Amino acid sequence: MLLMVQEDMIIDKQSVIPIYYQLFKYFEKRIRSGDYKPGDALPTEMEIAERFGISRMTVRRAIAELANLGMVYTQKGKGTFVARPKLDNVVFNLDNFYDEVRQKGLECRTKLLEARIIKADPLTAKRLQIDVNTRCL
Repeated sequence: MLLMVQEDMIIDKQSVIPIYYQLFKYFEKRIRSGDYKPGDALPTEMEIAERFGISRMTVRRAIAELANLGMVYTQKGKGTFVARPKLDNVVFNLDNFYDEVRQKGLECRTKLLEARIIKADPLTAKRLQIDVNTRCL
């Protein structure tokens, strides 16, 4: 039995893929795409269960998976909200730093605090792929 919920979401109750996982992937995709932004509330467990024709227990398990990834958090009596993404997974490469931050729904600004020429120590040289003691800004 296939349940069409939205154009982009089909719950297949006959699939070998568990229903909670299908629901988890649906919300993961919606959060990563920016449909749900940090601080946005997800629908209630009851609303999700009714919309998808599944049990609240299944909804709770999908939400628990999202929470385990740090994508959502629950406030007792208030609901489930999209969490601010952690920056520890952002690749610090100047070419794509701003894109990575924006994809996570955050705002980024640059402010130069200091500029000086130094000789590259071994760690800096390795990261910049230059020789040790090379002068760099």
